[in-house]
Amino acid sequence: FAAEFMAEFLTKVPQTRFRVTIANALQTNELLMKAQVDVAIICEPKVDPDYSYVPLYQDRLVAIVPARSGDDGRSEFLLESIADHVLLVREASSRTLAATKRLLSEAEISTGCTMELHTREMIREGVAHGLGISLMFERECPPDNRIRILPIKTGSGAVKVEGYFAIRTARRRMPIMKAALKVAAEMRLRT
Repeated sequence: FAAEFMAEFLTKVPQTRFRVTIANALQTNELLMKAQVDVAIICEPKVDPDYSYVPLYQDRLVAIVPARSGDDGRSEFLLESIADHVLLVREASSRTLAATKRLLSEAEISTGCTMELHTREMIREGVAHGLGISLMFERECPPDNRIRILPIKTGSGAVKVEGYFAIRTARRRMPIMKAALKVAAEMRLRT
């Protein structure tokens, strides 16, 4: 979403220059709290009264499986079958792992073998090469003919998350920050 935001923002404020930092949600929240970044796009932030948040997007957990998996071409992933696979997971501080654990706990389902990989790119490569399967957010799954993206068959709301544009409240009156907030609000209306 960061690139989409930057492209839209540059149409409104063309002289702007960016330095982009990509981090997991915990690290992004820390950067924001320490004022090491001016704005952030963050999933399920820890709400802090010093910050203003604009809902930006919704996402959901999906299963990613190798394209050649022996699942008989199913169109949905059966959560109960997760123990039959090696589950590739993110690091302990990952929001993806937290959402996965929340979903499995709510469904009272245990995993079998797990393998920790530290980036979503590495997880996608691991799935593509048959190391296992994973659950990840749909927006983090670009098209790749080596993997299949399947919705998870569940009635649980635990598969859904919301992402926010966050900014220090004290800075929201600055012209450039006003423009950033306006772009975030416009993007939200389109999603």
